[in-house]
Amino acid sequence: MREIKIRAKSVENNQWIDDGWGIFESIPRLGRRAHYIYTDHGYYEVHKESIGQSTYLKDKTVTDDMPEGIEIFENDILFDPITNEKYVVKWDEYYACYFLKNTIDELNKQDYDFAEYDHEVGNGLYVIGNKFENPELINS
Repeated sequence: MREIKIRAKSVENNQWIDDGWGIFESIPRLGRRAHYIYTDHGYYEVHKESIGQSTYLKDKTVTDDMPEGIEIFENDILFDPITNEKYVVKWDEYYACYFLKNTIDELNKQDYDFAEYDHEVGNGLYVIGNKFENPELINS
């Protein structure tokens, strides 16, 4: 069985924590809820909007540092160089799978089952950012 892998951005130092295995939402105090990521090294308060689980898939980027590609997480923004379209990786509760949500064309918008899109079309998708750090990429 595969381990759960979660990433989120720390409130304390604004750094990504990418070795999490659980999320906890605190009881409201002083009018706000805090969100924490659990790791083998302890737990850390994180920005709720930055939380995302790994899809366990890699993009098509190949470098010396990452010969297998960049790991793709929920809320990452992916670029398809063949169609010139951008997608946000989202979890769909109803279908229990990750979907690629088209970010621009609302009228002709088509969402794709994540694994089906990459497999059937056969073209490479590249991580170009994420919804939390790069919101400007979604509508550009």
